[in-house]
Parts: sequence; C-alpha cells; structure tokens
Amino acid sequence: MWTRASFALLLLMACDPPNTEGLIDDVACPSDSRCPDASGAFRVGAARRVITPVVESWDDEDGDGVRDPGEAFDDVDGDGRWDPVWIAGFDPGRAATGVHDDTWARALSISRGETRLGIVVLDLLGVSHDDVVDLRMAAQARGLDVDHVAVVATHTHESQDPLGFGGAHLIASGYDRAYNERVIAQALDALAEAIDAEREATMTFARTAAPHLVADSRLPEVIDATITALRFDSAEGPIATVVIWGNHAEALGGENTLVSSDYPHYLRRELEAAYPGAVAFYMPGALGGLMNPMDIAGCPDEAGRETCATGTFEKAEYVGAGAATIAIEALESAPTTVVEPALAFRANPFLLRVTTPEILGAVQLGVIPRRLFRTDGTRVTLDEEPTAPALPWDEVLLGDVRIQTEVNVWTIGPLRFLALPGELYPELWLQHPDGTSLAESRPGADYPFLAPPPSFQSLLPEDGTTSVLINQANDAVGYIVPRSQWDRLPPHTYGDDPQYGEGVSLGSHVAGALREAVREMR
Repeated sequence: MWTRASFALLLLMACDPPNTEGLIDDVACPSDSRCPDASGAFRVGAARRVITPVVESWDDEDGDGVRDPGEAFDDVDGDGRWDPVWIAGFDPGRAATGVHDDTWARALSISRGETRLGIVVLDLLGVSHDDVVDLRMAAQARGLDVDHVAVVATHTHESQDPLGFGGAHLIASGYDRAYNERVIAQALDALAEAIDAEREATMTFARTAAPHLVADSRLPEVIDATITALRFDSAEGPIATVVIWGNHAEALGGENTLVSSDYPHYLRRELEAAYPGAVAFYMPGALGGLMNPMDIAGCPDEAGRETCATGTFEKAEYVGAGAATIAIEALESAPTTVVEPALAFRANPFLLRVTTPEILGAVQLGVIPRRLFRTDGTRVTLDEEPTAPALPWDEVLLGDVRIQTEVNVWTIGPLRFLALPGELYPELWLQHPDGTSLAESRPGADYPFLAPPPSFQSLLPEDGTTSVLINQANDAVGYIVPRSQWDRLPPHTYGDDPQYGEGVSLGSHVAGALREAVREMR
C-alpha cells in the first residue's frame, strides 16, 4: 500500500538509442531487422545478484524509531555521517535498522534463433524509467546480445526507496542515485550471466489459485487469486521457476524496519528447495483494488483464529511458503510441457498524462525525480540531476504534463503475458463472457453512468493462447483504477468517505490510455 505513487522500469537493450529528448522507439520481435528469426532451439538461462543496501544502524535511546542528533550510529563506510536507508511502501520516515533477508536482482534470458528476451526482476517497489535509459546505454556499451529487456518489480514494501517518496518526511526525497546505480550494475551482471548460462530447454506450466492467502481491501470485492507457475528444464535439470500471483508484498506491514523482500523471500526459498539448481522468480499479477495479505487470517488454527499477525515474519512465511506449495503441487500434478515453445514480444512506449495533484506536487518539489514531457514530446527540462524541474504551473493546470511509459506483450509458447506498468484493478482484467470487464458503475462515483469497459484480456488476440497478467512491469504508474469507479469527490459510492487508491494513481484516464496502447500492439 502506497502513500504516494512511484515509478518502475523498462530496459530496451540492443535497440536504437533515445532521441535528443529522451524518447525511445517501439520493439517488435522477431519481425524487426535486429531480430529477424525466432526458429532455432529454445534456450533459457538464469542468474541472480544481491542488491541488499548497506544499513547503518543506531542506538535508538528513546525507542521512537527515529535517529535523534547525538545518538551513536554504526559508521559502516567511515565517512563520519549517518547514511540512512529509507524503506519505501507505506508512510515516509521509516529508516532501516538492519537486514532480515537479502534483496535481489534476478535475470531470466530466453532465446530462439536470433531473438532474445531478457527479464530482470528486482526486489524493489519499482524503478524509474529514467534509470532505464541509463541502464540501456550501459548494456549497449557492454555489448550484451539481447533484443529487449523488461524489468518487473516484486513491489516489496520493505526495501530501500528507489523512487523518492519514502524519505524522512513528506517533502524530503528518499531517492539515492548511488544505490540505484548499484542496482543497475548488479542487474546487468545477472543478465550477462544468464545469457552466458543459456541451455536448450523445455517449458512446463500450470495454473492454480490461492484464494485463502489474498484479500481485497476496497469495495467492490473482486479478487483474482490465480497462480501461474512455470518451470524451465534442460536435459541436466531445472534452470528456473517462475510464480506469477497478484498479492501485495506487504505482509510485514508498515512498522517493520528490517530490509526484506517480504513474502517473496519464502516463496522463492520453497521453490529453490523443491528444484535444486533452479533460480526462482516471483512476479506480481493484478495488485490493484487492493490485493493484499494484511487482511487475511495468518496461520489460522483449527477454529480459523489468526496465530501470526501482520507485521511478523511468521505471517510473511505463511503467505509465501503457502503460495509456493500450491504452485509446486500444480507443477507436479497437472502440468503442461511444451517442447521448443514459440517466442515473440512487443513493446509500445508512449507519453502518459499526469493529473493527480499529489503526484505533480511531489515531482515539482523534487521529491520524485522524473523526466517530464509536453504533449509534443519535448522535454520540460534537460537537467539530469534529481532536482525539481520547475515546471510552469500554467502547464500543469492545462494538463500539458506527460511521462514516458510502456506496455509490453510477450508470447512464450501457449502463454501470452501482458506486462503493464502499474497496479491494475482485477475487475479490469477479469471478464464476462462477452469480454466486458467486471468494473461496476454505481451512484456516488465521479463518473457514475459509464458503461463497463472491455477487459484488458479481451484486447489480446484470440488465438488459443492463455493470457497472463504481470503488474509493476517496465514502470509504475500507480493504481490503474476503472474510470467508472473513480471516486474522489462527494457523494461517495460506499459510505461517507472516499476509498484508498485515487491519490496514488496518475489519474482517472490511465486505464483508458493503457488500453489504447495495448490495442496498438495487436
């Protein structure tokens, strides 16, 4: 659960560099000249690198969770000053006091013929697209042979702030350029190793569900508890496992001060124990609404009473290990194995309007460093430093504020993955038989008489493939709220108060803009 919005990341290696304004081109493989063929052997490689931040703990003499002047600290780097690690995901001002488990950059490389897809998964809330451009240029300079790299954030709410909004207080940025540069370097190392480690492979997948491990904290209650599990195997043994599941990585709650990947740590631990030698990956499915483990009963006894509460590592283990067990059982009992699966992918970058006052204010104040564009694609500022862009307020009020973001589609065998740059409400993914979404239209909402829009699933080709949703992919534009359920102004749909979500979205138009960008890739 966020208190302000953030932005994650897309990497497009081996493609044309950005233009002078920083805009990137679309990608279509295997049809592009740089990836004309995808008919060779199906090959997969995987690797991982640690991205755990260095934490300087302190003697919290008054026990208030805040380092006060004069309190002794562990000067790890010997620079004579306290260097806080700000944890992002709930309220600002949460300084790390230690590390519970390592956070990771995990890389998956998949190729056929002259076409290669790289997927990097980071134990972060997200990473700005601005850092993507730097990473892409570094990858090109390094000579990595990959046509497209997408980055997915696990959306853990217990790792270092990579975006800016988790600093000491509301108007203090928590963005740490040096840490982000380290994450990029480790991601590149993992990707390079994954490419080098590629072996001929088959793909096994299964679909199941874990409804008892996820709750919806916003009305109407709509939950997609689907787990999609994949395993890539070579003749020598398993290479990688992947679990895709829509549930916020926030079982540890907003009071925890130990760096952690939250429940994905335990999910991956169980997968790697079940399949020794395979690197385990977790990617989030539909997160909006919001899908969370905080409102479920943790470790219920025979009477259904909770025995491990939100905020404990026991609950994080209950959620993560429980989801992994269900995924493993599905892979072992009812899998589908594909030999030489097809490989194709597309990426469609576009400019997305920003209208939410909270987000615009944070960017204006330099809390969230983000490159901004006008409608015509020109940059608002060319200053590369994470400082306020001094955007004229008349442009803000006129709505002439854009960010660059991305939608992706990856086809791997009979699975088609729609990778969206934020947290989609599951009612926009799930659908009725006629293809309309489950979004509702009720009195009290700001747009109460809109017809239900088409589901995002219905935008994908009907060619026998199974659709799989991935969130927090290639950017993080916050919550993707059905416009018919947008509810900032009174009267409200449910009760006297608004529900949580709109303040950490870029606007009521976002779902429609993403829908159009997906249509353009058909």
